[in-house]
Amino acid sequence: MQPVPPEVWANFERRLDEMRVPPPQRLDYRKWVRFYFDFCHKYGHSTGAPASRGPFLAKLASKNQSVAQRSQASAAVGLLLQSAPAPGATRLSPTAAPTGSPRTPLNSQPAVLSGYGDRGLRTGAQVPPVTLQTPRPAPQASAPPATRQVSPQPACIQHQNRPAAPLPDTRSPGTQAAKPSVPGRGASWEQEYRDLEAAVLLRNYSPRTLEAYRLVGLLLYGCGLRLMECVNLRIQCFNLDSMLLTVHDGKGQKDRTVPLPARALPEIREQMDFVRRLHAQDLAAGYAGTFLPRQLEKKYQNAAKELIWQWFFPAPTLTFIPKLREQRRYHLHESHVQGAVKQATARAGIPKRVSPHIFRHTFASHLLRADYDLQTIQKLLGHSDIKTTMIYLQTVPGVTLKEAKSPLDLDPTLG
Repeated sequence: MQPVPPEVWANFERRLDEMRVPPPQRLDYRKWVRFYFDFCHKYGHSTGAPASRGPFLAKLASKNQSVAQRSQASAAVGLLLQSAPAPGATRLSPTAAPTGSPRTPLNSQPAVLSGYGDRGLRTGAQVPPVTLQTPRPAPQASAPPATRQVSPQPACIQHQNRPAAPLPDTRSPGTQAAKPSVPGRGASWEQEYRDLEAAVLLRNYSPRTLEAYRLVGLLLYGCGLRLMECVNLRIQCFNLDSMLLTVHDGKGQKDRTVPLPARALPEIREQMDFVRRLHAQDLAAGYAGTFLPRQLEKKYQNAAKELIWQWFFPAPTLTFIPKLREQRRYHLHESHVQGAVKQATARAGIPKRVSPHIFRHTFASHLLRADYDLQTIQKLLGHSDIKTTMIYLQTVPGVTLKEAKSPLDLDPTLG
């Protein structure tokens, strides 16, 4: 894996702080930046050129990466390009490479970005739209500077490299101020994220507190849900009149019904109101709706924009689909919940490995200790075989022969 200079990480982290990217999501952003550097080093692309993002996304598509992953990777690379030093402060001069493999230039030194130290960014033979500065003078003379014309990208790469359309500006025409576009600085991405910051980066997923995931934990423990069953819940899954929750397409594509915890009802109502407000904002912004399972979207063409099909835990950002040129909203990613549970475990000082699935185990164990029968717990957990449910018998304290009593001694009136 190609190393990333510390100065690049520092600038990138500052940009993540400015855009208020949640800490669990930053792990994925750093991963895409490392993959991007490795791709540019391997195939001779410039890490500082916006044109390198298109081939990188095309490579991810060839690796069968999902649309959501490619959209997140494009956002991470966009922030990386924005975090680079300004063109006025960093002057770079081109270094030409003779005919040969772009990975091993002949008779030339690897160019580095000035300001990034000796462990600079390898740019290979492709010249970015800014000038390059060669490292310290070497005994051997390098090739004279030259300019290379970059060939146009294929249509498929241009299509995927196109940034997501920003949300419309709600200000009146008289108050709209035109912002100058800085070449190579990703002005469209900056505009998009500034608009999303007010309408999409919402208080429910604030990186400053773990209380944002309290309701997720309440449903995981209170209903015995798996993590993916919880984040895949939709508005129509809740029946507040009967206090029942219907889990669709669980493990094995099975549905089941579980009781809702009464103590979580106020937070459930508050979350539903929040989803209604977010849905109204998305409709006003002209988004294309949510993601529907299987072929439902073909059968019900307008269902994606209906409130009942919206995610109960919506994602904090919209997902851009390059092929359809539209933005849709996905559910909260499971890695965010995993990161929150890990942080809470560290703060509580629990010296054990804790994951969100522990809530489901605790749900079954506590029902057994409350003298619920195995068949009821099997139905609530959605187990196909009672043997799977019997594993939880190990968590119930056993009774030895000395502690056991005869039925004759249980009723004091007998005798």
